[in-house]
Amino acid sequence: EPFWFRDEFSEDDSGRWRNSSVWVWDTTNSQLQNTKTNSVTFFNAEPLSLTELKFDISSQSLAFGNAGIKFNASSTADSYFSGTGYLLQFALTQNYCLFRRINVDGTRSDLKNIIFDTVWDTTAIYNIKITSDGEGTYSIYVGKNGGEYELKGTVVDTTWTMGYHGLASDTSEKFNFTNFEFSGTRVYNKPIHRGAMLE
Repeated sequence: EPFWFRDEFSEDDSGRWRNSSVWVWDTTNSQLQNTKTNSVTFFNAEPLSLTELKFDISSQSLAFGNAGIKFNASSTADSYFSGTGYLLQFALTQNYCLFRRINVDGTRSDLKNIIFDTVWDTTAIYNIKITSDGEGTYSIYVGKNGGEYELKGTVVDTTWTMGYHGLASDTSEKFNFTNFEFSGTRVYNKPIHRGAMLE
């Protein structure tokens, strides 16, 4: 069945996010901030398939540091690279985001560099949208300061189709996340009716 979630971080709802203790709910500025390396916070308590995910990201720092979105993750472990899944990773020293796959054996496959600006703009809020067609094609759109979304790149990969979705940090350099919005599908494992089994 369809599933929709949105968080504007205007109030402290950290209780519904997993592994939230090392993240800061800045309710004055309606944003969520990372504080440490190797941390992830997920909003969903059960695996979901992704249709569309939106979030806004900004930082006033230009020091080296990675943060972004972890999605279709296999577990809610509080670790940047643990389990399997995908990362859309932003680095403050780069003008592109990196679409990465986390493999079963712990290795990472860099699937695509997606250029979104000439340099990281410390005065800007980047508006990010990830869409999935349900068949392994992911499209990455980027807007800036509330402007129109522009398609910046597509990735085709069918390895991971559903899982947990949230915000990921591999740095103590401050990133600000605002306006997180997710739409997708909840899948139930329906029991087989005994009559159907006998047919």
